[in-house]
Amino acid sequence: MRNLLALFGAALLTVVGVGWYLGWYKVRSQPASVPGQHSVNIDIDTNKIGKDLQKGEQKLQNMLDKKPGAEAATPGKGLTLPSPSALKDKGNDSSTPLFQFGSSKEGGSSLEIGGSMKHPLIQIGGSDKK
Repeated sequence: MRNLLALFGAALLTVVGVGWYLGWYKVRSQPASVPGQHSVNIDIDTNKIGKDLQKGEQKLQNMLDKKPGAEAATPGKGLTLPSPSALKDKGNDSSTPLFQFGSSKEGGSSLEIGGSMKHPLIQIGGSDKK
């Protein structure tokens, strides 16, 4: 029961915070006509709330309509590291690559940073082939 109340409280605070950030409502405090008292006004912009929810629904629908493999198939997105052969083709010294990422059936995946191909400065994963 406590977990359910905590979840409800977290959801409420999230909605209040997002609503304030997006300008769904404004809270103003000003002195009241009676000395020693303050008046608090809350202005709620229902038109903005409706437009923002409609935009969010359209974005969600667009994300759901995309094919799952479409992003993975497009080249040029994400981080790609140059292979030693690509560095050699460009005239760089391929004996000391800055980054080298490899994957093989025998040794698994490995990441080598700096050093030479035979003795990398940092090697994560993989195995030595002797």
